[in-house]
Amino acid sequence: MVPLGAAELRHACLTGQEPMPYWAAMPARPRRPRDPAPDGGKNPAAVSLGRLGGLKGGKARAKALTAKRRKAIASKAGKARWNKARTGR
Repeated sequence: MVPLGAAELRHACLTGQEPMPYWAAMPARPRRPRDPAPDGGKNPAAVSLGRLGGLKGGKARAKALTAKRRKAIASKAGKARWNKARTGR
């Protein structure tokens, strides 16, 4: 048996050739058109500044942190991961 598309299956169900699934009697609704890509409306200067800051971010933060603070952050992250694994979340 060849698999049928939605329209063909609906027709087959209504003519009695196939058993009717729950959705076959529902009216066909048109799909909404997708929104256009949001490429316009952005300031190119702001985009380049945001990218510049994003490229620096992690390295600059790591350089600014002390060894003690980095250890505290890593310890907190490790505890959170292990606690998450234990509780099953």
